[in-house]
Amino acid sequence: MFDEIPVALSPDENLSDPPNWRHWTWWLRPIVALPLMLFVLLLLSPFLVRGWHLAKVPDIADPFDVEAFLSETVDDKDNAFVDYHAARALFVSDTSLTDDEREELEAGWEKTSPPVRAWVDANLPALNRWRTGTEKTDAIDGDLRNDPWLSLPEVAPARDFSRLAWLQGEREQSEGHLAEAWKWYRAAVRFSRHVAQRKDWIGRSLGWSFYALTAKRIVRWASDPRTSGEELRSALNQLTEDYRLTRPVSELLKVEYCDLPKYAQLDDDGKSPFSFGPTSSDWRDWRFIRYCRGEPELTIRFKKLFFENWLCGCDSPRSLQHRISSPKGFVLDVTAPGSGISGMGVLRMMEFAETGWGTSFAKIRNSLDTELARQEALRLTLACQLWFRRHGEFPSKLEDLVPDIVSELPVDPLQSRRVVSLSTRS
Repeated sequence: MFDEIPVALSPDENLSDPPNWRHWTWWLRPIVALPLMLFVLLLLSPFLVRGWHLAKVPDIADPFDVEAFLSETVDDKDNAFVDYHAARALFVSDTSLTDDEREELEAGWEKTSPPVRAWVDANLPALNRWRTGTEKTDAIDGDLRNDPWLSLPEVAPARDFSRLAWLQGEREQSEGHLAEAWKWYRAAVRFSRHVAQRKDWIGRSLGWSFYALTAKRIVRWASDPRTSGEELRSALNQLTEDYRLTRPVSELLKVEYCDLPKYAQLDDDGKSPFSFGPTSSDWRDWRFIRYCRGEPELTIRFKKLFFENWLCGCDSPRSLQHRISSPKGFVLDVTAPGSGISGMGVLRMMEFAETGWGTSFAKIRNSLDTELARQEALRLTLACQLWFRRHGEFPSKLEDLVPDIVSELPVDPLQSRRVVSLSTRS
């Protein structure tokens, strides 16, 4: 009986009514969905374009132990800069000199006026303490980790003490004290090596400029007929030893690498605060456009690949290096053990990065090799003067210097073994 009685459903439970999907189907209508999708894609486009650009160049690990490099320290008893800073405390400024008298500092001791000579005498205590520092083999100026800009040495104090050393050496030479004059010239050579330690190209350039001016005075000292053969032999041996203070190219690259994050900093104009060139007005340098193109991350990634490639063999002589050249620079024809990327792979990725480092480093490396050639040329100059003291004439060819004067002739640092063009390898 009860099975025949119909059961009435409540209005809420009436299953005969279809579900209300009007709200959702409205969003799926083409007239609504297409503009909405275009709007979302427009919002995401900067991130999508940036991701597409960054996918072209892999982000590898640091090519060397950055932590160990920045944590490197030198004991105070072995650190030349301890004495250099102490000498600065004793330094007497040249504020009392006129502009004309300051120009005499480069003219040589014999052309200096009494005020300039009095300034040199007043700085003899500081100069003696400075020379104590040049006798040390290592030099770190401050804390590498906390240095806001590794590449910039203190130019003014370095220039002042170099000038004082040159004048004092010329003073001793003019008075006939050739052995004492050499001590001051040698101190200036070693100081130029210390200034360039743990610095990038700017620091290296400053050190080499001091060395070049010192070398001119050493040539005049070696050409002085009062300089004996024994003094020349001693100077040649000491100069060969001092050249070992010249730091390898890999140290320059490591300093540049540690400075990479600073190049990534941009001001409101989209220009790096560590850039010394004029601000570009090109639309591609706008901050938003650079972000969409993956900058500065893309350039930093490429530079990491470049540093990794060169650190594999940059300290080898040029004659032993196999290089691949391109319009943007050159790399070594090696496969990096860390990332497994070859030199050709680095050059191909170079086309995606807004960087001129490859070309810049090509010029820097040529300059470094040129300075090494000049360094060896100074050794040969002393060797030829020593030959002249012994034989009364200069050697007819450099091979005559071997083995009595020098054990072997230096290899030309500018001699290349092989440079392969990118077009010939493609």
